[in-house]
Amino acid sequence: MSRRLAVNICLGLILGVFAFGLAACSDDTPKPTPKRTLSTSGSGEVSKVPDEAELSAAISAVAHTAKEAMAEISEKGNAMMKAIKKFGIEDKNVQTGSISLVPVYKRRRHGEPVEEPKITGYRASLRYQVASKKIKTFGTLIDALAKAGANNISGIRFYVTEHTVMANEARKKAVEDARQAAQVMAAAAGVKLGPAMTIQDSGGVTVPRKRMMSMSVSASRQVQAERMPVAPGQVSARARVHIVFSIHD
Repeated sequence: MSRRLAVNICLGLILGVFAFGLAACSDDTPKPTPKRTLSTSGSGEVSKVPDEAELSAAISAVAHTAKEAMAEISEKGNAMMKAIKKFGIEDKNVQTGSISLVPVYKRRRHGEPVEEPKITGYRASLRYQVASKKIKTFGTLIDALAKAGANNISGIRFYVTEHTVMANEARKKAVEDARQAAQVMAAAAGVKLGPAMTIQDSGGVTVPRKRMMSMSVSASRQVQAERMPVAPGQVSARARVHIVFSIHD
């Protein structure tokens, strides 16, 4: 046998093995069956009676001098703090929101010449943020603050302190809602529902704080209100999920 013939035989054997491998990897090889899935969404909501409330109480005063304006709101601020302490609210639940002092300028009447603005006095203001768990008597606190000198009470909000517990309960309800919907669809389609493959929190959980009212009280008149009616109602936590389940015959 010549050397050239031997080389040709070896090459033929190699090509034959390669062709056999290609045949083994041909389209005749069974392919894995793709998983069958069912997608659905669910929502859950949990409502509870609020167990804490908060408000914003402000004092403002106008005087000829900055010192007089600050002295007036300081006096009324101390009166407000006494009313808050008498109500039984701890210091940690009272926060000074803001203090400001700005000049008051003389207003130019129509037809008067334009001149350098003239300061006629000063306006001082002091704001407190107050929180309390005594929701049933919260109206009494509003009355006490108004009588102590607060001329603007606003931003009254009610909420649940254990909001994380509410959020988790809403999530559980959302998952249960999605599973129930999937079971109904699977039964209608004549298939069996398998385990959840993916779970997605759609938009997170919302626990809104309910803003109830805003009240302004004129500083020039005595407040006659007694036991201001306050209705806390309920607050709700809402959740939404998207789940993909596997299905089989």
